[in-house]
Amino acid sequence: MTKFKTTMMDKYGSDALILKGEYLHLRCAAHILNLVVKEGLREINSSVEAIRNGIHYASSSSNRLKAFDFRVEVAFERMEAEDKPYNDHFQEKVDGHKRVEPTLKSDLDSVERFAQILGIFYKSTLVLSASTTVAAHKLYNEIVYVMRNITILGTTGDDDDMHKKATTMLKKLEKYWNPFGDKVEMNRLVMVASVFDPRKKMKFIELCFDRLYGKSSVDSTHLSDSEKNILKDLYDEYTRASLLNKSSDESSSQSQSWSAAQDQFDSDMNEGQAPVGYEDMAEIFDDMVKETGIHTSSNELDMYLKEDVETSNILKGSEYDLLSWWRCLQ
Repeated sequence: MTKFKTTMMDKYGSDALILKGEYLHLRCAAHILNLVVKEGLREINSSVEAIRNGIHYASSSSNRLKAFDFRVEVAFERMEAEDKPYNDHFQEKVDGHKRVEPTLKSDLDSVERFAQILGIFYKSTLVLSASTTVAAHKLYNEIVYVMRNITILGTTGDDDDMHKKATTMLKKLEKYWNPFGDKVEMNRLVMVASVFDPRKKMKFIELCFDRLYGKSSVDSTHLSDSEKNILKDLYDEYTRASLLNKSSDESSSQSQSWSAAQDQFDSDMNEGQAPVGYEDMAEIFDDMVKETGIHTSSNELDMYLKEDVETSNILKGSEYDLLSWWRCLQ
């Protein structure tokens, strides 16, 4: 799909795509979360269905609800042992299929266990589904949040069933969000977007790399270097484009003003004044010092990354206005 899009855009010239379209294809993060959750729900579908059927029976009449409340401590187990209509309810067919067996404690445990995993996905889904605010710079934070916490659930404690569920979902996530994937490699621009949050810069993603792959590990160091190279390539490409546009504008402006400059020259010579526009070495040197003082030692990207991160004083729960911060630099 990416190759097709790139080929179509190539008709407009080699500069139609940034970095030749290498990072053009980016999967929808919210859709990925949805796919992974559906996969997990499929595994506990029978337990969810059993609980739903039990609740449907208990809430279908006032007498049944009273019977349920009377046995509330171990409601479903006691109803199965003592309540014949309850058992008959599960022998009925719905759409030609017999109802899933009566609700068991194991069903409740399984759903409660999965609810812990769902809480992780719910938080990130709210962030990534935002439609009125910029969310690109938040994406990698949510990816790491999900990956790290699913990993913790899959490796801590003695709940083997939880370990199994978390491991299965983690493998599904890595299909889309593994930067070292053999078949599907994660688009690393999601990390670059975090760097353009002045509160985080490179320090944030380097912390993420250390947490995911081990502090100062080969993988962590490799990703850090890779991100810096992508940033440099992006900066160089946009700089070249800016210079080309500037050169084109200056050329047009010079051609338009040549006639006026010639008239000014003739006027100055007639009046005995120094010609306007001739080179003055002192002025040229002053301009050179101003230029090299900014650009020789470092470019704008280096300066941005070397500066301390921003400390934002906003109320908890308020949205940080990232775009306004960048507009102020223009």
